[in-house]
Amino acid sequence: MDEFVARNEDMDSIPNWITVERVLTSNCVRMWIGLCSFTATDLNRIIKGWIEGNNLRLEIYISCRCKTV
Repeated sequence: MDEFVARNEDMDSIPNWITVERVLTSNCVRMWIGLCSFTATDLNRIIKGWIEGNNLRLEIYISCRCKTV
């Protein structure tokens, strides 16, 4: 999969299938996630994993409107 987009701005609840592990093991080139339950620690882990080469194809990862649940 080259691109993953989760547009969930209109949802009442945060989808639980978008996990750090799924992001880390994805093989996407571009990834946009709207509303998610990632913490600052989760986002730090994703970025560090990308820097360390966990997903060499990933060019851009955007996560916005993250909430702590």
